[in-house]
Amino acid sequence: MAAPRAERRIVTCLFLDIVGSTDLTVSLGPERMQRLLAGAFDELSAIVLEHGGVVEKFIGDAMLALFGAPTAHADDPLRALRAAEDCAERVRSRPREMDYAIRVGVETGEVLVDLDAVGGERQRMAVGACVNAAARLQQRAEPGEILVGPVCHDAVIAFAEFEPARTLALKGIGDVAAWRLVRTTEASSAALPFVGREEELRRLRAAYESTRPDASRRAVLIGPPGQGKTRLAQEFLRPLRSTVRVLEARCRPAAETTARPPLHQLLTSDVTGPSGGPEIDPDSVVTRVRALLQDATESLDVASVLCHSAGVNVDAKLLAHMPRDLQEEFVNGWRRYLGALARERPLVLHLEELVCNATGGPCEYTGLSMKDSHKNMKVTDGEFKALVEDLVGALDKF
Repeated sequence: MAAPRAERRIVTCLFLDIVGSTDLTVSLGPERMQRLLAGAFDELSAIVLEHGGVVEKFIGDAMLALFGAPTAHADDPLRALRAAEDCAERVRSRPREMDYAIRVGVETGEVLVDLDAVGGERQRMAVGACVNAAARLQQRAEPGEILVGPVCHDAVIAFAEFEPARTLALKGIGDVAAWRLVRTTEASSAALPFVGREEELRRLRAAYESTRPDASRRAVLIGPPGQGKTRLAQEFLRPLRSTVRVLEARCRPAAETTARPPLHQLLTSDVTGPSGGPEIDPDSVVTRVRALLQDATESLDVASVLCHSAGVNVDAKLLAHMPRDLQEEFVNGWRRYLGALARERPLVLHLEELVCNATGGPCEYTGLSMKDSHKNMKVTDGEFKALVEDLVGALDKF
C-alpha cells in the first residue's frame, strides 16, 4: 500500500455552527429540520466556494472550511473573513420562520494537508492546531458573532475592523486573545512606507493631470504578480480621494466565482460610498440614478441596465435581447451613468487584476465574467471582454 501523500500548508480555518437547531428540531420535526439544514449548508458552502475556500467536512450542525488548501492565495485570511461575513448576512436575511443563527470561529496556522483527500471526500483533509483553535473560538462565540484568533487577526488588521481583544480560556489550548469582527474593508487602513516607483507614480499623475473635461485617459499597470501594482495604484489614488470620486473593483482568478462581480463592485462603491453600507438593491440603485439624471424615464432605463448587468436584479425585457443588442444596452447604460457621475466631479475607475491574454484571447478576469451572478443571466468571458473594450471606448464620448 502506497504511503499517504501529505504536506504542510499555512491555511485559514473557518468553523461555523448553526445555533438554535435543537429548538427548531422540536418545532419543525426531524424531516423538515433535515431539509432546512441541507438547504442552509448548500447555501453556506456555495459562499465559501465563491471566496476561494473548500468545505473540509460537516459535523452535525457545524461546518469546517479551509482557505489555502488545496489552492493557496495571498489573501486567504481575508477571504475567510469575507466568507464569514457573507454567511452571516445570508442567515440574517432568512425567512422569519427559520429562526436560527450562526456563530463562527476563524484562525490561521500551519496544518498537515492530506493531498490524497483533496480530490475525494476531503474528510480529515487537514490536521493542525489552528483547526482546533477555530473550533474552540466558534464554541465561545455568541449567535451572530465572528471570533478571530491572533494569527488571522494580525494578517488582516489593515483590512478589517475589530472590537477590542478579549482573552478567552479555550479548552485544551489555554488562554488565547480573540477579536470580534466588526467588518472587513476594501482597502488597507495602514501601510508600510512607499519606497521607489517614483517614476511610475509621476507618469500616473501626469496622465491624470492631462485629462480634459470632454475626454478620458487610460493608464494600465502591467507586471508579474507581487511587484506592487496594487500599492502603486493606491499611492496614486490616496491624495485624490478627497476631491475625486473613485469607483473600484477587484477581479477574481479564473478558477473562482464570486457573488460580487466587478460591475457589482463598481456600482456598490458609488451607491453605498467608500466606507461600505447595506447591500445594494434595485430601489437603492433607482434612487441613486434619479439623483444623477433629470429625465425620469431615462433614469429607470439606466437603473434597469445597471442592476441587470451587475447581477442585482433581472430585467425580463433585457433577457429578450440578442447578445450583441444586449451588449450595446449595457454599454449605453453604463456610459450614461458614468457620464453623469463625471459631470458632478472628476471620476476615476480602478479595476484591479484585469489581465488579458497577450495573444488576444479571452481576458483572465476570473470573476469578471458575470455568468454566475444570477441563474437567469449568462454572460460569457468573451462577451464580457467585448463589453469592457466597448465601454472603455465609449468613455471618450462623455
